[in-house]
Amino acid sequence: SEVLQVLNHYINPKETKLAAINNNVLARIESKLKQNKLIEGVSAYLSLTDTLFIGVSQKKPIARIVGTKSYYLDDNAKPIPLSKNYTMRVPLVYGQFNADELLDIKALIMHINKDELLKKQITAILKKNNNEYVFKGRLGNQTVQFGTLTNVSSKLKKLHIFYMDAWSKKRINKYKTINLKYHNQIVCTKI
Repeated sequence: SEVLQVLNHYINPKETKLAAINNNVLARIESKLKQNKLIEGVSAYLSLTDTLFIGVSQKKPIARIVGTKSYYLDDNAKPIPLSKNYTMRVPLVYGQFNADELLDIKALIMHINKDELLKKQITAILKKNNNEYVFKGRLGNQTVQFGTLTNVSSKLKKLHIFYMDAWSKKRINKYKTINLKYHNQIVCTKI
């Protein structure tokens, strides 16, 4: 792992005595590890019993942005490069986004993630040219016409209620589109 490579660069376990590790060495280790765009925070220190501790916290991807550039979006609405070692199970979000729009996407994903049903169901989000959004789900072939990112809580609540009702009555596969754009109603198109 990269953490071990950094440690081996600054500390050779066969030659370095823990007593020789000072705050300067610990600061260089922390600084080098913080350069990794997947790492959020690092804490390196020696205990009173001369045990070396290094704590590393990773950034938390909440979505994968797919556009001319692909990257993960973290819970601070900041881009994270894709990893060669793993693929996170997060919703795919298709489109081009500026910094303000990434904040909106973060807010949308955070709302979705508050609802366990929607978190499991919504797998893809597509931004259309008119700044309206369309969702695709894990179960069923329907398209969810979400509209603009206004009244997000209300629209997601309607979607949750629709899914609960359609699944309980085994009608989920009978719909082509679910339109949430209208106030206080859901408009569906059957297959």
